[in-house]
Amino acid sequence: MLDLLTESRPAGFERRYLKGNHEQGMLAFLEAPVVNRAWITHGGAETFLSYGVQPPSPLQSSEADWLAAAAALREKIPPAHFKFLGDLERYIAIGDYVFAHAGIDPSRPLARQTDQDLFWIRAKFLKSRRMLGRRRVVHGHTPVDEPYADRRRVGVDTGAYASGVLTAARLEASEVTFLAVTDRDVRAASASTVQF
Repeated sequence: MLDLLTESRPAGFERRYLKGNHEQGMLAFLEAPVVNRAWITHGGAETFLSYGVQPPSPLQSSEADWLAAAAALREKIPPAHFKFLGDLERYIAIGDYVFAHAGIDPSRPLARQTDQDLFWIRAKFLKSRRMLGRRRVVHGHTPVDEPYADRRRVGVDTGAYASGVLTAARLEASEVTFLAVTDRDVRAASASTVQF
């Protein structure tokens, strides 16, 4: 996925990318592997394998094993991927919308949001009725069966990793529309593609 995102496609569009809890976890692991080894259970094992590195055992690895695994992973990650991950934004504010991976702490102004708020918050944000000024928060992180929109927030995480449904939102003024693609749609499109 990082290869695709770093290729600047599709051309002609402004692209901005948010940091989420998985990216934060990966960067924290690479900086301090032993302290942040729990990342292995939040996508870390899959990330290791995607770079061709055997992940350490979560239960049977020594500190030396974790340090060696992190060094091996760092060695395999291309510089373009490191740059991309380092350039990810904590949140993005555009017009009447704020984009954050998980949401925001409704008791704090936007400039005082912590990484914990932006990358991990759930119930405090989802259950609140408090607005962020006049802004609507667009977020993921908490998978739902159907995308959601009200005057306060837009939730687009339909759990693609488990459900096979990837959802996008189109925002025009205060109108929100959703587009969902399933893994069945992708397979059908691939099967109907004719190669010449």
